[in-house]
Amino acid sequence: MLSTFKDLDGDKTIYSRQVKYIALKGWIIKIMAKLFSEKFKKGPEKWMQQFKSFVESEWQRNEGQI
Repeated sequence: MLSTFKDLDGDKTIYSRQVKYIALKGWIIKIMAKLFSEKFKKGPEKWMQQFKSFVESEWQRNEGQI
C-alpha cells in the first residue's frame, strides 16, 4: 500500500492510496477473491478512515500546530 499526501492550501490535504495485491495462489482463494471482491477493498478503506480520524483528533488536540 502506497499512501501519498498533497497540500492544497495550507490547512487542507488530499490523502490518496494505491493498493497492490500480491498474486493469489490456489484455486480456492482465486474463487473467493472473485466472489467476495468487495471484502478485499474494505480493508484499505477502513485503514484510511482510522488514519483520518487519528490525524483530525491530533490536529484538534494541538490546535493546528502539527
